[in-house]
Amino acid sequence: MNPVLLNDIDDFLLSDMPKLLANKSILITGATGTIGSYILCLLSALQNKVHLNCFAAARNIERLHNLLTILRSTATPITYSPFEPMNINHPIDYIIHTVSPTASTFLKNNPADVIKIIFHGTENAISLSQKKNAKLLFLSSLEVYANLTIDNVDENTTGILDIMDTRSCYPLSKILAEHFCFSAFKQNNIDIRIARLAQVVGGLNTKNDNRMPAQFIRSALLGKDIILHTKGKHKNPFIDIYDATMSFIYILLFGEAGNIYNVAAEPNETMTPYETAALIAEKISPQKIKVRFKILEENPFLKGGSVTMSIDKLKRLGFKPKYGALDSYTRLYKSMKNDETSQLNWANN
Repeated sequence: MNPVLLNDIDDFLLSDMPKLLANKSILITGATGTIGSYILCLLSALQNKVHLNCFAAARNIERLHNLLTILRSTATPITYSPFEPMNINHPIDYIIHTVSPTASTFLKNNPADVIKIIFHGTENAISLSQKKNAKLLFLSSLEVYANLTIDNVDENTTGILDIMDTRSCYPLSKILAEHFCFSAFKQNNIDIRIARLAQVVGGLNTKNDNRMPAQFIRSALLGKDIILHTKGKHKNPFIDIYDATMSFIYILLFGEAGNIYNVAAEPNETMTPYETAALIAEKISPQKIKVRFKILEENPFLKGGSVTMSIDKLKRLGFKPKYGALDSYTRLYKSMKNDETSQLNWANN
C-alpha cells in the first residue's frame, strides 16, 4: 500500500479518533470519490481497533465492492442514487455527505444535471438525517467565494456569480445546498453542519487526479517542465486530505449545528498556481525542471477570484492543520510516484 497512506492510517489510529468514534455508526455518501474513499480507508482501519459501524454509499456498486475488497473493509455497501431516498435499517450517528460532480468537462456540459445531483442528493441526506436523528455534515466548496479578491475571507461571505454562465452551476448549487441545510436546521431543528472546503490535495487513487497540483506533479515525475496556461496569479486555497478528514470529524463532534466552517490550510500557506508550480519544480522534483507559460486565449475554467480562507472558527474547535504547502505537495509527489506502479486500480473497474 502507498507509504503515505500507511503513515496516515498510523497517525489516525494514534490520535483521539479511536476513543471519540468507538461504538458509533457513520455513513459516507460518495464512498468511491476522492474524499469519500479516503475517509472510508481511515474508518475501515479504525474498525479493526474499535467497534464502529461504517456504511459506504456509492452509485457504482461494483466499484465500491472492489474498493472494499482492496481495503479489506467490513463497511456495509449501499447502492446510492441522489434521486432516491436512502433506506438503512440501522441507527446512524453521523452522515458525511461528499457526493458532488467535480469534473470540469461534466460541469461545463451538464449544468442542469449538476444542479439536480447536488440539490436532490442534499435533500435526501437531510431527510435521512432527520429520520435517524443523525448529525449531518454537508461538504461545500470554496467556489462559493466566486470572484472575490480578499484575504482571510470568513464564513459570512459569498461572492457574486454570473447566472448566465453555465459553469456557475457548481458554486450556485453549493450555495443553494448550504441555504437548504441552514433552512432545514432552522425550520425542523435538523442537526446539520457545513464544511466549506478548499481544494483537497491527495487521495487513494492519484492516477486519475487531473487537478492542477496533480498535473504539476505529473510533469515533475516525467522530468518535464511545468506548463501554465494562465498567468497563475490568483491565490488558490488548499488542504491536505488527511487534515480535511480530521476537520470533518472535529466539526461533527465539536461544531455547532447550523454553522459553516471554512476548511483549509493556514492562510499563510496559500499559494498562487505559479508559486505552487515553482515550489514543485525547485523543492520537490528530483530532476531539473522549469515553469513555463503557454497562455490559452480562451480559458475553459471558471474565472474566479483570489482569496485566502480564514480558519479561525475551525481552530476554535481544537483543530489545527498538520500539513503546509511543501509537506502536502511532497506527500502528493510520493503518492503519485507510488500509484504509477501500484495495483490500486479499483476506480478504473
